[in-house]
Amino acid sequence: LYKAMTLSQLNRHDESVAELHLLQENSGQDLSVHFALALAYDNAGDTQNAINEYSKVIGSADEPENRYLKAYSYYGRGSIYERLGDYERANDDFNKSGETEDFIVYEFLSYAPSDNQLRQGLDNIILKNPSNSMVLYMRGLTYAHTNEWSAAWLDFNRAIELNPKLLGAYLWRSRAAQEQTGLFYDPFAIVIDLNKAFENEKYKTPCNIQNRGVAYEDAKNFDNANKDFEEVVRLTTNEIEKDPQNAFAYYIRGLAY
Repeated sequence: LYKAMTLSQLNRHDESVAELHLLQENSGQDLSVHFALALAYDNAGDTQNAINEYSKVIGSADEPENRYLKAYSYYGRGSIYERLGDYERANDDFNKSGETEDFIVYEFLSYAPSDNQLRQGLDNIILKNPSNSMVLYMRGLTYAHTNEWSAAWLDFNRAIELNPKLLGAYLWRSRAAQEQTGLFYDPFAIVIDLNKAFENEKYKTPCNIQNRGVAYEDAKNFDNANKDFEEVVRLTTNEIEKDPQNAFAYYIRGLAY
């Protein structure tokens, strides 16, 4: 598999596809091979075969181990539809990609150039397809990274309007709201956003629970605020017991106290 992917990166696409078909004969219906084939076909400009291979991954059984490949496949297929100008299908795939797992946004950003360069590329995509919820979410993160919180809030808000199942956007919209004291600061809305984000357990961290506690406090809901602060103290104390050098856990616990 790695050999085939390396061949594709070297623009030896025909060799890559042949290697993958040979691997497929030996491994059966391995989804990682279908995904690699989709990438190889896409790199070679064979969009129809790329779509077919992405669709095989997407149509596979909905098992936890398939989750990441399905998310990438929705995004990959959506990107092809977008290049072909089929924005309805593209946006449907982008939305399903976010529903499946919005971790791909962070992985994409980790390989990105500077915020300004990345934002320019995202701006160009949005000009062509203003309903691309995933790209709006990505652009919102670049604004958050440069502390442009009003612009970030607007992008996260629009991404949620387009794709209400994009839980990471709720988390970041709440963060953008908390970083401001004017138009967008509404502690009740922040609590609602965080409760929605917490439907994904990975977002229920001591830091985010602390932020919800602060929002409850600002909303004069002191009982729920204290419950959150107590939960933060419990969680961070457990982290400190495991790693006494965890400076961030001490910091968050100090805020909760």
